[in-house]
Amino acid sequence: MKKLLKYDFLDNYTSILLINVLVFFSIIGASFFSKLSFYENRFLGIFVVIFYIILFICLGLWFVVLVLAILNSINKKLFCPQGYLTFSLPLSIDTILIAKILINLFWIAISLVLFYLALYIGANINPNVQNIISSIYEYVFSNPLNAFLSHLSTLVSIALVLIEFLFILSLLNIGKIKKHRFIAGIFIFLGLEIIIGVCKSIIWGLLPNFYVDYLSQITLYPLVQFFTFNIGVNVIEFIIFYFLTRFLIKNKLELE
Repeated sequence: MKKLLKYDFLDNYTSILLINVLVFFSIIGASFFSKLSFYENRFLGIFVVIFYIILFICLGLWFVVLVLAILNSINKKLFCPQGYLTFSLPLSIDTILIAKILINLFWIAISLVLFYLALYIGANINPNVQNIISSIYEYVFSNPLNAFLSHLSTLVSIALVLIEFLFILSLLNIGKIKKHRFIAGIFIFLGLEIIIGVCKSIIWGLLPNFYVDYLSQITLYPLVQFFTFNIGVNVIEFIIFYFLTRFLIKNKLELE
């Protein structure tokens, strides 16, 4: 697994690290020039606007780069003719699937760490600035437990989306759907979400006392209970989709 993780890391690290560096210095630059324009020269405010424009552009590019890296890591490296699944490699299906999920979670986690580090530095450069930077900084670091649970919940939710993406790609390749794959994938995803929502509603209907108790706990400890419950539900969904995807790839998938 180490070699597989290393290969995927080297394949995508340049673009991801570059866009993270741009976001990092855009946040610091916006904080620095906000302080100068507030205390010394109002005309320096133009630099604040420039850095904010660069920041929002970089955040958009950051999202695009991550999505493309995930698509390249999962679709191209697994299901294409030159993908891992078409070669007789000494790797188990579990090793390949787990490595793909871990490397993409790693990129998202490291991006969040650099983002919050920039927020921390920016807030210390200009603690009095009333803008989005200080607001996000105060929200994240005001309650460490809520911050930890919210980010853990986010990573688990992303892992669930990744395994759903693998499941959908497996279905598309098993069905040998080559035309309008993107549209077909969207419809499959929407269908899955509807089925999952219906199943959850049925479960809540069968467990009314548990649901009422859960709602009463939310009123007492809203964020902690919400994030904890959300993590638990997403983990269960992840396990189900993981084994479904594993079964499809191992027993049903035939790549050219």
